[in-house]
Amino acid sequence: FLISSLGYLLSSTFYPSIARVTGNRFLIAAGSLAAALTLLVLPLMPVWVGVVAAGFFSGVGYSIIDVGLNAAVSGIPGERGTAALNWLHFSFGLGALASPFFLALIINWFGGWQWAYWACAVPFVPLTLALLRTPLLRLEQAEARPASREKPASTSIYRERVFWLLMGLMAVYCGVEGSLMGWIPTYLTAEFSLQAKTASLGVSLMWLGLAIGRGVAGRFSHRFTPRATVLILFPATAAILLAIAALKSPWLVLAGFLLAGLSLSAIFPMVMLNGTQAYPYARVQVSGGLVTAAGIGGLVFPWVLGYVGEYANLRWGILLLAVISLAAGMAVTRLPREEQDVIITNPAELPH
Repeated sequence: FLISSLGYLLSSTFYPSIARVTGNRFLIAAGSLAAALTLLVLPLMPVWVGVVAAGFFSGVGYSIIDVGLNAAVSGIPGERGTAALNWLHFSFGLGALASPFFLALIINWFGGWQWAYWACAVPFVPLTLALLRTPLLRLEQAEARPASREKPASTSIYRERVFWLLMGLMAVYCGVEGSLMGWIPTYLTAEFSLQAKTASLGVSLMWLGLAIGRGVAGRFSHRFTPRATVLILFPATAAILLAIAALKSPWLVLAGFLLAGLSLSAIFPMVMLNGTQAYPYARVQVSGGLVTAAGIGGLVFPWVLGYVGEYANLRWGILLLAVISLAAGMAVTRLPREEQDVIITNPAELPH
């Protein structure tokens, strides 16, 4: 997991620079092929070093898809773009919820864990062909270089306070989500003595909440601005986590994890949309930066929660996540209310 995460972070960090040379469409298709190849060869690796290397390149491939599709979909104008980005992340939650069931069936049918990897590789082939043909990824002119001979406008986002605030919000979101997903079974078995098969239901319920929430956001997102949505959802997440830490009934806690999935669901797409709307001339750079922040949060927060759980208990860890979520909600108030309020370092550099 660590090596795969490293590949993910490196890829998302350097994606904008590489995309300027290759184009978004070609790079996403290459990432899709990389993911397919690593899934095909990983079960065949005769040595552990080969498995680790395959894990690294799988992280690279998944990150390319993540950054590229977020950048492309967030470029769809108006309410259609807001809905599309939420539906894009709905598909992520739906896949995470349904795939363990289908992979278990495949392993039962074919009798070996290797078939799970090979089955996951199959959809990437038509996906790669579709990515090469889709008109959506041919709209790279929207990120054309400005006519000015000065420093490209996209580099100015790294001097923007709002961009770094969005990075922090994304790190908090992914850190909270990843921590809960990773520690739910341990929390339920340690605190309530549930059997592992029952405790693991909490993970599925949270994924279900994420999928439902993103579907609802895709349907009704036109009624709320990205800023207003995130301003509601972070404090709601904090309140739910406080309740989870206080509840004594495991069944109410399971329901709480479903609600936590609902409250977290639209934060990622809405933070992403906030950034790409604020800096429409640098969508790829914004997408790459926010995905990198998400990866860092998802890597660091579970370790912190585990540390707290070891030296205190996981209830205190969940309380810590609640406090951090509430602080993130307060930080959202520092975001501009409208994209026009974002200070552009050099407006003359914007594409004409």
